[in-house]
Amino acid sequence: MKTLLIRRQILLVIVLVFSPLLYLGYKKISPQLGLYRFDLTQKNHLYPISPLHTQGTQLLNAQNTPVRLRGVNLISTNWGDKYKDWNPKAIEYATKNWHINVIRTRIYEHEYAENPAKFFLTLEQQILQPARHNGLYVIIHPWFGENDSLPGSGGVKMWLAVANRYKNDPHIIYDLLAEPRDTTFDAVYQTYTALIPQVRSIAPDSLIMVTGLDWGRDINVYLDSPLPYPNLVYRTNPYNKTAEFPGLFGKISAVYPVFFGEFGSEDKLSMTIKDAQNVMSYADKLNIGWTAWHFTSTGCPCLLSNELDFTPTPFGELVKSNLVGTTWPFTLPTFDPDPTKLYVYSDFLESGFSDYSWGLNNQMMQIISTNFHNGSGIFLNTSRRINPRDYPTFHLTLNTADPTNFVLRFKTWDSQLSKGFSLHDGVNTIDITDIDLESVSGIMLETTGLIPDPTLVSLDNIYFQK
Repeated sequence: MKTLLIRRQILLVIVLVFSPLLYLGYKKISPQLGLYRFDLTQKNHLYPISPLHTQGTQLLNAQNTPVRLRGVNLISTNWGDKYKDWNPKAIEYATKNWHINVIRTRIYEHEYAENPAKFFLTLEQQILQPARHNGLYVIIHPWFGENDSLPGSGGVKMWLAVANRYKNDPHIIYDLLAEPRDTTFDAVYQTYTALIPQVRSIAPDSLIMVTGLDWGRDINVYLDSPLPYPNLVYRTNPYNKTAEFPGLFGKISAVYPVFFGEFGSEDKLSMTIKDAQNVMSYADKLNIGWTAWHFTSTGCPCLLSNELDFTPTPFGELVKSNLVGTTWPFTLPTFDPDPTKLYVYSDFLESGFSDYSWGLNNQMMQIISTNFHNGSGIFLNTSRRINPRDYPTFHLTLNTADPTNFVLRFKTWDSQLSKGFSLHDGVNTIDITDIDLESVSGIMLETTGLIPDPTLVSLDNIYFQK
């Protein structure tokens, strides 16, 4: 007993003498990213990490050094194949071998509601403590239930509890919604304008990510209506073809900070391995951060084929190579980052617009091409209400044998029609200031009378301009 007491006293002295020195053990691992990491050979890992804020299109740390976040999703605490629960080695392995500096993870409303103490204990033990010990930022996003894309009172309560617990933790980044779907932009916008002030009343300096429509893919919708708060990052989940990238995030990335929360490639998804390669190359070109989906072998697209020995899938190999600095060849679609333009079509139909044409079989890649028949018409519709006073000029490139056979009209959401505008071959620039419509939600191209059947028509570069 006496021997044990002496040993304890000696241990206490060692801790008191040497623990302050542990704070001196960190080293700057990436000056260009402003990240510091404690020497991983040490037993105790203490990582000073800087809170982040936005400026222009960039994330900056407290020293105003640009920080680009790149990493993986580690989806919650209980996903796994052979590991049915937590893999305690995953975060450190990804940090040391894949060179990540951020983890994105999910929290569940029902787990918080059932047992808040267990909810926070599990999150701390399995995600946050290992992340802190490896010098990582952590993006937290929610799950409100299978059919709930927007939070109810329970979801709001969970977020306020998280904010209260981590209000002074610079590691934590709040991604308040997951994948809004089957809803409207107004509903998403109102959710944020209600929730962000509540979170910020508790954690005023927090970095918050916001997402858009179509399962969190379309964030260009915020170009016309940005949220009125500082320190926001617009987050997209671009599970899409390369040609669709500009319509989802390409334009807003020229104005505001953008982040790719999820992306991945597998057979049943539209995103091919080449598209996944291009989205990371796009991110490199535009200085966008990202977290790939996800660091396990279940719930694919997966970065790992075996999560026990961390064997990567082909998609995982691609992501790992990008993270550790291997150069991959890539091609990028062109897009116009001009924030004064609201595109309807340019090489593809913009996200948020739909083809409601009648009597036609439109080809929509690179150019709209169709054979007009008598009684048919092109109708491009949107859920947006475009104000002609905000966008007084409309542009359209038309090619057809006799453009006098066609007339252009604008339509409101409640089916009011503007006067008809005559067109000419080539680039048409139309002043729509005085069309006597409060808003525009559709563009219609119709015939003026009988036309040769069929008549080839092509359209391109369709946009409104401020």
